[in-house]
Amino acid sequence: ETWQQQRSGEETVYVLLSGKCTAEWDGQKQQIGERNSVFDGLPYALYASPGTQARFESLTTCEFAECNVPSQGNFASRLVTPKDVVVSLRGGGNASRQIVDLMRPDFPADRLIVVDRAATGPVIRRTNMTFTTHRPKSISTRFTTTE
Repeated sequence: ETWQQQRSGEETVYVLLSGKCTAEWDGQKQQIGERNSVFDGLPYALYASPGTQARFESLTTCEFAECNVPSQGNFASRLVTPKDVVVSLRGGGNASRQIVDLMRPDFPADRLIVVDRAATGPVIRRTNMTFTTHRPKSISTRFTTTE
C-alpha cells in the first residue's frame, strides 16, 4: 500500500515507529525500517521541508508518528537514520529511560525537535499544535506530544 502527502507552508516529520517501507522525497528513494515495535532498535525519520512531497510504500505493516508545523524555513529535506541519532540515558533506578534524539535543537529545521523515549515512543515538541491522522490499511499514525 502507498501513502503520500505534501504540505505547503509546513515542515513535517514522519517517524517510522515500526515496520518496513520505501520512502521517497525530493527525487530520493530508500528502503527504511528495522524494528518490529518502538521497543526494538532505533527509529528512522523523514524531515520534509515545506512543499516537499513525501511518499511511503509499505513492505510490511507500518506505524508512523507524523507532526507538522507552519514554517517559512528553507531547509533541505533529509532522512534521519539510526546511525544519525544520539542516544542517552536519563534518570536512575526504576526511573531510568533511554532517550533517542532524532532532531536535536541544532538539526537544520525551522521549528521541530524530535525525541524518542524508549518506553513510550516519540515525543514531538513544537508550537502551534496541528495534527492529522491518516490510517490506510498498512500505514497508521500515532502521536505523543509534549510542550
